Amino acid sequence: MSKEIEYKYLVIKENLEKYIKNLQPNKIIQGFLKDDEFFTQKSLVKIKNSGLEIAQEFIQIPVSDSREILKLKGQKHIVVRIRHVQENGYLLTIKGQGVELKDGLMERPEYEYEISQEIGEKLLKQCDTFIEKERYKIKFENDVWEVDIFNDGLIIAELEVPSKDYQFKIPDFIGKDVSTDIDYTNQELSKKRKKNERKL
Repeated sequence: MSKEIEYKYLVIKENLEKYIKNLQPNKIIQGFLKDDEFFTQKSLVKIKNSGLEIAQEFIQIPVSDSREILKLKGQKHIVVRIRHVQENGYLLTIKGQGVELKDGLMERPEYEYEISQEIGEKLLKQCDTFIEKERYKIKFENDVWEVDIFNDGLIIAELEVPSKDYQFKIPDFIGKDVSTDIDYTNQELSKKRKKNERKL
């Protein structure tokens, strides 16, 4: 398990080009399973004492992770995400409810596991909502910013930090802070897309 502490910003497009013109993006598709089914028999991902049962297959994970994930039951805003990064495989990510640290900055538990292509595709086909985007990783000063360009033209920059007191410099392509705006979470953005629009 890890703790995710992340800043999120809208991007000033005209200032971004000089940072990405020589970079190759990763193409990403993310699907989201229904969070209200996660701890029910309907869920495609079931928590066991020693692992995860996913689409009738078993994946072993640390027992401590299983126990912590079970504690998420009853929380709001649980995220169960399947991510496919072209040429880099499939990941299953489970995120718990966030806790406010300061000025709206949120920390949330995150559990992430590699899964096979077969399982990943099975899960993606069952997702009702998804997003597609290209991700650029931009080194600026001592940090690496992740900039996502979505299919509809929206551009969001994210910076994951090790602690709430971490100090960092802001590049000139950074615009409005939307770290606490739920409308800009990937899960909310995915609800604007229909399953049959998937292209990747």
